[in-house]
Parts: sequence; structure tokens; C-alpha cells
Amino acid sequence: MKIALSKSLLERFKIYTFCVSIYSEADWNEKVNSEFLKRESVLEISDDIIPNGKTKLTFDCYTKDARHIHLFLKDFLDKEEKELTIKIDDIFQLDISSLMENPGCLCPWLSPVVSSSGDLTICCNDSFFDMSLGDLNKNDIYDLWFDSEKIKKYRYSHISGNYENMFLCQRCLGEKSIDLSLGLLNEYTKEHQALFGLERYYKARIRKKKIIKHLMIETSSVCQNACIYCNQKNDSIKDSRGKDNLFIDVDKLKKLIKDFDNNEYFFENIHLFWLGEPLLHEEFPKILELLEANKELFSKVELHTNAQEMDTNIVKNILKINFPLKIHYSVDANTKDVYMSLKGNPFLEKVKENIQNIILETKEKVNIIHVLQFIVHKQNQFELSDFKEYWIRFFKENDLDHQITSFFDFNKKHIIYFRKWDPIKKTDILESDRLFLETRENLLHIGHEGFVDHKEIDKKTTIKKICFSPFEYLVIASTGKITFCCHDTLLENLDFNIFDHTIFEFEKKLKAFIEDHICDRISLCKECSVRKSINSHEAILEEVLYFCRRFNIDPEAILNKEFL
Repeated sequence: MKIALSKSLLERFKIYTFCVSIYSEADWNEKVNSEFLKRESVLEISDDIIPNGKTKLTFDCYTKDARHIHLFLKDFLDKEEKELTIKIDDIFQLDISSLMENPGCLCPWLSPVVSSSGDLTICCNDSFFDMSLGDLNKNDIYDLWFDSEKIKKYRYSHISGNYENMFLCQRCLGEKSIDLSLGLLNEYTKEHQALFGLERYYKARIRKKKIIKHLMIETSSVCQNACIYCNQKNDSIKDSRGKDNLFIDVDKLKKLIKDFDNNEYFFENIHLFWLGEPLLHEEFPKILELLEANKELFSKVELHTNAQEMDTNIVKNILKINFPLKIHYSVDANTKDVYMSLKGNPFLEKVKENIQNIILETKEKVNIIHVLQFIVHKQNQFELSDFKEYWIRFFKENDLDHQITSFFDFNKKHIIYFRKWDPIKKTDILESDRLFLETRENLLHIGHEGFVDHKEIDKKTTIKKICFSPFEYLVIASTGKITFCCHDTLLENLDFNIFDHTIFEFEKKLKAFIEDHICDRISLCKECSVRKSINSHEAILEEVLYFCRRFNIDPEAILNKEFL
């Protein structure tokens, strides 16, 4: 086995999680001829094997006696004759949508496999590399996996069902039910390809761009509503923006977008909102045009709106865009009186009419998701069931598929989303959790996954780990001032206007903020009632490690530090 080549490959793709499959000849025969045990583990690899010693790898080990992964790996590395196969699972999803026309195997889209000698193939069952795309010692994986004539031919063969000169595929698809592929197709349908901009995201990762998960742009800091659960009604927020900066300057935003592009940035999500109503910006259509012209810079866009200004002109401009757009409608009520008590105005019927109009107008646009949001509060909880039935009836009458959820995990084009009330007062936290848990139990009939019994919350709020917000968020206020937390509504954490500084100066500020955050020197974070642990989600750990590598920060300082 050529360890040097393995090091080289892993160094080139060091920001990814790799899935490594290890086979001996006996293991391979066992794998082909009968069922055998599969063991998975996450392992930290030492510097003598892989550069950047904290790279995280996921190992799928096929062993006859199912020995412990660490022992098996050590034994494997001592024996030169075995073969190491690296499946780079994060590099996928270009034209998966075409598979919906003729479902087949997903390997040519989802499973690049690299041998220890550097050959790249499309399937882990191609043990002799008969379908090799080329040698990675001589070619770039980006060119082979995305642009080569061979990969195009293999994908076309799978789409058309013509497996001529692909004996391995003929045998495999002949022996196995085609339903094996349909489970994955459930996740990667043609709608998902359009909705989530995966192609641009994975291209950005391969090109090693500087990826930020969330860019929040406060297009407007004013709103027609005065929602009882929103910070926006706080007069101090208007004071922090100033009367001349209530709406973001589109020309300055255009220059900033260009600067980000020139400095190799990529954003998984761009949110066109923060505290105000974005559609109140007179130049909102220009902002959509700006994003359309720069759609290689991001995967998707999210828009939160109360829908009061969702007129025919806005709808017409939304119909022009080709990037993935998710629109959240803040409704929260089913009757005029409850809407008035929550939001301070009586325009619920206008809101419903506007939402229904844009949903029907964009019915054929697969790149747009519509989310009907209901924040569960003590003043509207009794309307939840009626709200749900009202919108289900609308979707069914118009032959629209839909999903009902209380998780931020959407897989349909039309969503009824019940969301937990995020209290402004710390004293309301327990009430909010109790209310939401009861909502799920009594009305949604969804299990308890991801939720903590409210009796346990007191114990958990006494310990705070480092929050993940600085690793995921860049928030730009209408003034151009930035923060790394969407709860810093008064812009108290930083005094930095990104419109007046270079990207290099921004990066210095980001690194300094993260270091202060690690050392618990930020007073606002100490007082935060909604602080989130970076250990709460495995994917966030990857982002933390990515930032640590970028800024030469010791990850142990983050992952092991707790604040009492």
C-alpha cells in the first residue's frame, strides 16, 4: 500500500469527512459470497498516517471476525499487500435529477472510489477497476468526476438503462432489486437538486473555497407588525440603526458581494432578512437580480416575510429567478382576532390571499419552497389544529403535495411548520418548552426525537458550552455593521462596518472574535438564554474543525471547554 499517495489525497481534500473501506483478499471473498458483519466507527488519525492530525475519518471495516476498528486498522497498516479504498462521499450530486426518469444505481453520482495506486472508479464493487475514470496521479479529481467523457458515458448509460460494455453493472443490477436505489432517490429527487443548490455547494468544497454556512442580510430593519414575541418592536433597535440606515444600501451590497467572490467565499445559505420585513425595501427586486447574477456564490436563499407586501410585482420578480429559494411566511394564527393580538394589525385575510396567490403562481417552479410558519405561543395554541386543517385543505384542493413538521427539515415543496416560541425573557423558557412538547404530543403525532423533557431543562441550562454561532453565521445589519450572532440585535458584540473595510480586515476580526469567544471574554454571550452547544450536532463539529484549520486555532480549546 502506498501510504504517501494516501497522504497526498487526504491532504488535498482535508476539509472533508472520508469514508474508508478496508478489505483483505479473504474479506473481499467473504463480502462477495455471503453476508458478513459491518462495523462503523469514527476515528482520529495520527500525524504519521495523515497530515493535519485532527482530520476525522469514518471507517467502514469489513472483517471476518469483526475485530475492533483500531486493532484492525493497525494490523492493516502493517501489511503492505492489502488495498486501501477511499470513498469520497461528500463529492456527489450533479445531475441526480435525471435518474428519476429511469431509476437505477446511484454509484456514478454518489460513490467515487480511489485505489491505493490512484485509480478512480464509480463503484466499490469494481475491485479490478475495469471502469476506471483515470489516474489521480496524473489528473484532477474534479475533472475526472465532473467533466470527463467517461463519467458522462457511465451516467448516461444508467439513465438510459443501456449497460453495453458495462458487465459489472449488468450483473449487479440483474441480481439486485432496483428498489435498492429508490431509498436514496427519496432523498435526492429532481426537486432536491433544484431546491438546495447541491451542485454549486459541492463544487465550492472541491475548489476549497472559504465556506460560511449562513449569511444573514438585513435588507430592512423596519416592520409593519409589532409581534409580541419579536425583538423588532424594541425602540433601541431603531436607535442602533439610525434613521438614515433603516434599509440596506444596494450599491454597497453589490460591491460587498463582488469582494466576497474575489476572495473565494461561498455561502451555503443567504438569508434576506433579520429583524425587519424585507419586502418593505423599495429596491427588493434589485436585490433578487443581484443574487441571480451571482448565484455561483451560494447554494440557496431564504426569505422570511409577513407576506403583507407580497403583491403581483414581487411575485413577478420571484418568478424570474433560477436559484433555490425558500420562503417562510410568518402567519401564526387562523383568525383575525388572534392575529391582531399577536401582531398588532388586522391583515390576516390579505396575508392568506397573498400567500395562496404566490403558491399557485409558482406551482411549476421546482426551485421554490413555501413554508407556512406557526410559532406555538400561549396566545395561539388553541388555533393550531384549525390552522393545520385550513392549509391542508388548500393544498389538497389545488393538488399540492405537502409536509407537516416541527423540525427544521423539509423534504416537500409546501410545508406546514410548527415552530417553538423563542422567549425574550429567560423566565419563559420552561413554559415555551413545555408548551411545544405538548403541541407535538397532542396535535402533530410526531415522536419526541430531538426534544428534552422539560423537567431536565433546569439542569441543562446551568452549563454552557461554546456556542456554534460564530462558526456558522455572518450577520450584516442594514447599516453594514456585522455580528456573528442573530441574537445580538443591538449590535453590541462588535463595532465593525463591513462596508468600510476590506475582506482581509473582516477575516482578522472574525478570528479575534472566535478567540475571545473561546476564552469567554464576550459579556453578551455569558448572558445569552438561547446559547447553543457545538456538541449538539455532529455536522457542526466539522465546521468548527474547518475554522480551526483556517485560523490555526487548537480545536481542543473549543471542544473540551465548558463554562459554568
